[in-house]
Amino acid sequence: MSIISRGSKINNFIVRADIPHLRVVIRIAIMCIKRYNHWKYNKIAAYEIHYYTNNRV
Repeated sequence: MSIISRGSKINNFIVRADIPHLRVVIRIAIMCIKRYNHWKYNKIAAYEIHYYTNNRV
């Protein structure tokens, strides 16, 4: 079951981000977006968030 099915569900996603490994992934992804403000890094970070939210254990 996908946490983020649409962009409007971002609040629900943040609420559920208390899963330890998921929180680490999000922190790394946000760090990458802030440090490397470039489309390539944003795309990678967005893919990682999408992957872990749809395939979390």
